[in-house]
Amino acid sequence: MASKTKIFGYWISCVDEESAKEAVKMAGLPVLLMGGNAALTALIALSQQSPDLTLATSCAAISLPLIAIAFRIRAEKSGWIPSVVVLFAAFLILSALSGYVALMDVGIERIGGVQIVTSWIVPLICSVLMVAGFKGWLWLKTKGLPRPL
Repeated sequence: MASKTKIFGYWISCVDEESAKEAVKMAGLPVLLMGGNAALTALIALSQQSPDLTLATSCAAISLPLIAIAFRIRAEKSGWIPSVVVLFAAFLILSALSGYVALMDVGIERIGGVQIVTSWIVPLICSVLMVAGFKGWLWLKTKGLPRPL
């Protein structure tokens, strides 16, 4: 039944246990992508003429757990969803703030397209699947079904 509840192929409505588990499992993909995005942001921060070590350290500290947890989620270990939501939100805020600061520092004409995509567009797209996965986790929790770590 889960395949009939997909909206535009991305949003998975949680109507039964199968669809909730599929939504949780699909949340592993944006978590992996955001972990890679955080690592890329750390590399970009280090490759500047004046490296921003605070941003690079923060992004690296967020990227490693995100990548590790993404593989756990894809292995149907849905108990990691609440912790990844916190890391995901932290990286979204960090990414948006660093993108805004860079925009104010150098202006729109000097900002690279890669930096705009990695700091604003990719996180927003990944948020859709992450929210669907969190809703799947909430559905499993309200029904009292197991959510293994």
